[in-house]
Amino acid sequence: MSFASEVKNELCRVPVSRHCCAVAEAYGVLLYCHTFTTREIRIVTACDAFAERLPKLFRRAFGAHFALPAGEKAGGRHVLTITDRAAVETVFAAFGADLSRTVAHHINLAVLESDCCKASFLRGAFLAGGSVTAPSTTTSSSSRRTRASAARRPPCSRSWVLPRAASTAARTPCSISRSPRPSRTS
Repeated sequence: MSFASEVKNELCRVPVSRHCCAVAEAYGVLLYCHTFTTREIRIVTACDAFAERLPKLFRRAFGAHFALPAGEKAGGRHVLTITDRAAVETVFAAFGADLSRTVAHHINLAVLESDCCKASFLRGAFLAGGSVTAPSTTTSSSSRRTRASAARRPPCSRSWVLPRAASTAARTPCSISRSPRPSRTS
């Protein structure tokens, strides 16, 4: 089993106790899943623990059910879909989106107000589209040089997230930083 699989399995053991955290975790999953459109939600994963977690998560967050049970695998991967129009509308409404207008996938910070919800969002995003490499005990000179040059760079003023669109070629950056507050004049 790979290190990334072990990490995902461990993250799937974290219970979803609060409704707000279930919505935030599902939000992270949806922004990085295979398909998240007004017609269909499709999540594809090879991680058994994540596939078992998703139906419980979506039931807790939205009362939504997947069309295919998580136990069925296609080509070694679990494919979970929601195509029911009412269920898709419920999911989009939870994030403040109106399906009658053009939908842009951006991060609605109102969903991530508390620290527990921020952690849940990151867990969902990682489970849906993340990977991690095992820390190495030995460090090569080239990786030391890379880390040293990265340490000299100025910090970024904004954080960017690339959500998966229906087509992997059509990715657009989404800002998750807060807008500056307007100055008050007296």
